[in-house]
Amino acid sequence: MQDFYSFIGKNFKYTRESLNNKIQGKIFIKFVVNKDGQIVEPKILKGLGYGLDEEAIRVLLRYGDWIPGEQRGIKVRCSFSLPLSLQAGR
Repeated sequence: MQDFYSFIGKNFKYTRESLNNKIQGKIFIKFVVNKDGQIVEPKILKGLGYGLDEEAIRVLLRYGDWIPGEQRGIKVRCSFSLPLSLQAGR
């Protein structure tokens, strides 16, 4: 997970509007990792607006493949809900 959050931090681009308004807080995002390890069905559970929600999805989808979940040795789809913390002026 450390690599994931590092990737998000390096690739997330704040919108001009969000910087001008000093928007900060957490975006809660839900997604599914399918049997192939690909991220699918991203959805914002709680967003901040100002284009930041769309940027969170864009960066999430750029992240490389995940290791799919397994149940009794069989690869299965897994659902994740994660917070992304954003601080004004970054």
